[in-house]
This record gives sequence, structure tokens and C-alpha cells, in this order.
Amino acid sequence: MNDLAYFDPDVAAAIDAELERQRSNIELIASENIVSPATASRTEAP
Repeated sequence: MNDLAYFDPDVAAAIDAELERQRSNIELIASENIVSPATASRTEAP
């Protein structure tokens, strides 16, 4: 990373900032919930 900081300090700073963001935050990604037909039939509203 030192070479990158020497040649392109802006890119090195952006990478450092992104690394810090990923280390200090959790990013939750919504996904589709898939259940078996038996489970779905038991949890459906009447």
C-alpha cells in the first residue's frame, strides 16, 4: 500500500477509507425468505 500511496495518494486514501468503513460497520442485505410448503401452510393467515 505504501507504493500506491506514493504514486496515487487519492486512490490510497479511498481504499483506506473503504477498509475502515467495512471494519467498523455491518451491512445487512435483505434476501428472499424461502420456506418449505409445509411451513408456509402452517403460517398462513386464516
